[in-house]
Amino acid sequence: MTKTLFAIVLLLALVGIAPVMVPGGSPAPQPNPAVAPVPPERCPNIHAAAEALESAMRDLESARHDFCGHRKEAMEATRNALRQLREAEKCDKCR
Repeated sequence: MTKTLFAIVLLLALVGIAPVMVPGGSPAPQPNPAVAPVPPERCPNIHAAAEALESAMRDLESARHDFCGHRKEAMEATRNALRQLREAEKCDKCR
C-alpha cells in the first residue's frame, strides 16, 4: 500500500513538470528510442507523466546519494508507475 501511494504521489508531482530541464538550461535527454512510446494524441498527460518519470529515474540512477534512504524504493515505485503508464498508453481509448 505504501509503495502504491508513493508511486501515485510521485506521478502526480511529476505530471506538472512537462519540459524537464537539466542544469545548464538544456532540455533533458530523450527517452530510449528502442522503447517507442505511443504518440501523445489523446492522452497527453499520460505521455508527459511517463516522460517525467523517465527523467526522474535517470536522476535517481545517476545520483551520488541515496535520498535519505529512499532511493531504492523510489526507483522501484518509478519503474512500477512507468510500467502502468506504458500499459495505459496501449489502451485503445488513448490512441
